[in-house]
Amino acid sequence: MTEDLREKIALFRYSILSPLIIDDLDDGITKAGFFKQASLKKYKHPEGNMVTVSPSTLSRWYAAYQRDNVEGLLPQRRNDLGKSRKLDDDVIAQIRYLRQEYPRIPATLIYQKLQDTGTIAHRDISLSTLTRYIKRLKLENKETNNKDMRRYEHKYINTVWYGDSSVGIYLNIDGKKKKTWIIALLDDHISQLRDIWSYLNF
Repeated sequence: MTEDLREKIALFRYSILSPLIIDDLDDGITKAGFFKQASLKKYKHPEGNMVTVSPSTLSRWYAAYQRDNVEGLLPQRRNDLGKSRKLDDDVIAQIRYLRQEYPRIPATLIYQKLQDTGTIAHRDISLSTLTRYIKRLKLENKETNNKDMRRYEHKYINTVWYGDSSVGIYLNIDGKKKKTWIIALLDDHISQLRDIWSYLNF
């Protein structure tokens, strides 16, 4: 990215934030409200495409401006020419936000949304790079969920037992139908549970 384009992008970001920066908001509009309203508009990016900007991205831009003035709005310089660009904190935050808001959204649509909002450009990050990260994110979430599910499993046997019963099949005995019951008792011990699960899935 050229220095000229970096400066144009910084000014582009400033122009969006300017009502908040110069305190020219309508009465009753909060900072969060401004981010929400601004995210609903479309803007012409310096590269020529029309984009929208999420509230979380606007919030990060504003924080960067407060910290470093206009220089905080400059895109980071690329120092990885010739290599596959890594996902920066801004892109990762956007991906996590989209997956939280839309759990079933495919990687291809996330990729398109990130391009539409100007968060990434096609030449910067490939779809395969983003897809690999999302797969890793899914595995992390799966491991976290598994840990949550195991929190009630007990380390030692005979600490906690669970019992339940249900109506079973009817037996024909001497021409009469007899009701049967299924009664199950389960020791909530981690290895016992795994042994039973393995048996049920043989």
